[in-house]
Amino acid sequence: YVNTGLALVLNNTYKFEVTVDPAGKSWDGTVTNLATFETHTSTNLGWRIDTTLETGNPDAILSGLMQFCGRGNDSNDKRIFAVDSIQVHQEQSFTIGGMSQVVARFNDGETEEAVDGFVGMAGNGWNSAWSTRNDRATLAAAVSSANELKSGGGNCLEMTVTVGNTFTYGYGAGGVTRDYARVNETGIDWTQDHTIQFTVRIDEDMDAFSTSFTDVNDKYQIFDQAYARGGISGDTIWGAFANGDALGSSYWTFLDGSDVRTTGIALTQYGVYDFTIDINAAERTYDVTLVSGLDSFTAEDLDWRNPGIDYVGGFLNFMARGNETGEVRAWSIDDIVITAASSIPTDIPGDANNDGRVDADDAKALADNWGKSGDAAWADGDFNGDLKVDAKDAAILAANWGYVWSPAAPAAEGSIAGVPEPGAAALLLTMAAGLALGFDRRW
Repeated sequence: YVNTGLALVLNNTYKFEVTVDPAGKSWDGTVTNLATFETHTSTNLGWRIDTTLETGNPDAILSGLMQFCGRGNDSNDKRIFAVDSIQVHQEQSFTIGGMSQVVARFNDGETEEAVDGFVGMAGNGWNSAWSTRNDRATLAAAVSSANELKSGGGNCLEMTVTVGNTFTYGYGAGGVTRDYARVNETGIDWTQDHTIQFTVRIDEDMDAFSTSFTDVNDKYQIFDQAYARGGISGDTIWGAFANGDALGSSYWTFLDGSDVRTTGIALTQYGVYDFTIDINAAERTYDVTLVSGLDSFTAEDLDWRNPGIDYVGGFLNFMARGNETGEVRAWSIDDIVITAASSIPTDIPGDANNDGRVDADDAKALADNWGKSGDAAWADGDFNGDLKVDAKDAAILAANWGYVWSPAAPAAEGSIAGVPEPGAAALLLTMAAGLALGFDRRW
């Protein structure tokens, strides 16, 4: 037994969350007193009966019976309690077949036995592990948890490319690439519109930048095409890059057909850059957004490098190069997310930001606009369309708290609850208020 330290108090409301891991035969539990905001979490708790999960073994089947019971030891004992807002949902896994998103965040560290590792393995929408490339250069790539790209971001992939012999070709290059498009499974069609997001940090010593990053063959490149390659070519779909400059000033630039678009956002040591690439497959164009601190750049309808090709890329390449022997390029990547453009509905009750989840971000939107009347919108937390943000909207949010949309369980099939009766609304409003104050837990 684990003692939570939370006492039972008359008329106090307690929120419970249980996350079950059938494969590990374990579970995590969190209980919160919503009156005092005291909370306790225990992880990796063992099952009461440790059976093996084998097909045909009746003792191995999860019962599916959720029970709420009171007990006493005297004939006059009386236990009185109430329950509400019970939700059971499966955590979204993005498995192949019916999936809408693939991600790489290097959360599994350096391994060949997990998809989100480095070099990782095929699965969850990736057709391959990460592959490395060395063209007259030496690549060193390692997962790091010590140097997050952003606070709380966790692992990233750090890379350095040391240039070798440049006598024949004038440069050396190295980097990593991964195939996301060549997965022939139902539910995955990256030949249609989709969005590619990733974050980059430049780690190169900027004191030496003005002398070592000065040539057109000094480059950082991110691009998409139908095969792994050491640099942008005539077969590239879209590309973002920064070239060396004789004056020591280099800016991120995007391909636009045979032309380019310069962003005006400069490379700086430890500068962090968030990229969003929106692919329009039918028009053979793409939209881009680049954000770094307070600086941002947006452009629409950029042409593919070669609009005449009949495929939509599929290999995501992160490459760096240099023009002199011994030069070193250093950078890090993280938060690679590829999403089908039309996958998430925009009318999920309680989902203020339309990200397919009803969670603390939506509760914050509702809390920030609490009491707004006359011109409230969905993004403000007006989920019933009465142009107000009030207890009815809080009830809708709380009733659907924890919902995660997936193609296999669309909202239209009854995964979302309706507005509760007025008697339940007060309890749900209390819970929503707790969420707005900073709770970020699943039910």
